Amino acid sequence: MSFSTPQILCGYLLSMSFLISSPMLQAGAGHDHGHENEAAPVLSTAPRLAMESNQFELVIVRESHGLLLYLDDFANNTPLTTASIDLEINGQSVSTENTQKGTYHAHLETPLADGEHSVMATIIANNASDLLVDEWDIHHDNASNMESASIETTPLQKLLPLWLGIGSGMGIVLLSAFWRDTKHKEASNETI
Repeated sequence: MSFSTPQILCGYLLSMSFLISSPMLQAGAGHDHGHENEAAPVLSTAPRLAMESNQFELVIVRESHGLLLYLDDFANNTPLTTASIDLEINGQSVSTENTQKGTYHAHLETPLADGEHSVMATIIANNASDLLVDEWDIHHDNASNMESASIETTPLQKLLPLWLGIGSGMGIVLLSAFWRDTKHKEASNETI
């Protein structure tokens, strides 16, 4: 079976379009079934502590001027806007104030240093109260994760320049064959 140059060229273009688009069709981290245990990339640089109970979920984020707290109902994930949060860090009481919907701020006299910190939060909201206790291990390298964080690439994406180079080379060979074929047909038509 013999193929004409236009058929070969169409086949080449079709296969190149599949080759170029295939890395984009691959599932990313967390979406490729069978690899559920892989961690998602870290996108925030601020050290944080997540504390939860059957009633509440509290996330504390270290900022340069204090702490940012997010409080929500554990059962339905709705922000709690009228809660009272009594926060203690390393035995020192830290006052908190409601700043936005479900967001609270705690002002610190001195920034929270790197190291291990004992954190205790007493929460009163919606006729319920709870005590959350945890250890917060803060290290300087956690604060610089954003600079080194990157989206994972698949093996095909890493090899994309190589595949594009090979495909371009094949395209040049096929185009030159097509050009030679048309020149050969023109020459044979002139002699007839």
